[in-house]
Amino acid sequence: MSENTLHLTMSVSKSLTSALAGVLVAQGRIDPAAAVPAYVRELRGTSFDGCTVQHLLDMRAGTKWSEDYGNFPESDAFVYEQVMGWRPRQTAGLAADMYAYMAGLTENARPHGGPFNYQSILTDVLGWVLERCGGQPFAELFSREVWSRLGAEHDAQITIDSAGCAITDGGICTTLRDLARFGQLYLDGGGGIVPPGWAGRVTAADRELVEAFAVTPEAALYPGALYHDLWWVISPERGIFAALGIYGQMLLVHRTANAVVAKFSTQLEPIDLHSDYLQISAAIALCDALAAERSPSRSFPVSVNKRPDDPPEERG
Repeated sequence: MSENTLHLTMSVSKSLTSALAGVLVAQGRIDPAAAVPAYVRELRGTSFDGCTVQHLLDMRAGTKWSEDYGNFPESDAFVYEQVMGWRPRQTAGLAADMYAYMAGLTENARPHGGPFNYQSILTDVLGWVLERCGGQPFAELFSREVWSRLGAEHDAQITIDSAGCAITDGGICTTLRDLARFGQLYLDGGGGIVPPGWAGRVTAADRELVEAFAVTPEAALYPGALYHDLWWVISPERGIFAALGIYGQMLLVHRTANAVVAKFSTQLEPIDLHSDYLQISAAIALCDALAAERSPSRSFPVSVNKRPDDPPEERG
């Protein structure tokens, strides 16, 4: 790779997608409190009845869907990757495309608005909402409202399925430098592209979101952490939050230290909480060291727990 090489960001794409959502909310095209089927009529009578746009953004939808990378081929994620074209079609009765697949989800495992439950499918539903409200395919909307205004050195790319449905949950590809530029938007309060209120609210203290997140293995590693607007908020108090993708992709924003860290990886396992923990801790320590060098009189305490002796339970 070089500074000119595009790399798949995996689920870092979710945080990129959130930026476009914030733009459309500020334009009055989307109400986060509105029900998803109000914008996508094909989802009426499905599991998304009663699910709000904010539930999608905070991963609190009750839709029955399994993202278990250790349970292929039974996992819904395995079936979905066949529908989107990331795997050869081998399961019988597959939906024709992602739109049909999403509209075919009719069961709920829990009420909407309950505990945090990470499901990539929710960001693709959000992408469908953005297309309907923005009146263009996702790639054109994202280019017009975000990427073309970023000062990026290179075009980004996004994978689409056979029907042209954008894989907003993990299909965006960028260069490393341009990904860091995107993180700079959130460091700079939106940079005149992402609405300041939207960029700023990521780290707003929210007891309900902290309690919703407490059911996850990550909560034991990062006390007080939460998930909001498709960002992993490591420390709301210090303004530390990250976009994370499987196989080790990371974009970390550290507002207290005024720093951004971007990283691409090709790790062996899709999810490795210990490896992720060490890399996030290293990124935070690097930011703190840079901040301390700039301001020797200030103290920058470590903001994450000591690594536990026993490995935490892996997230599905």
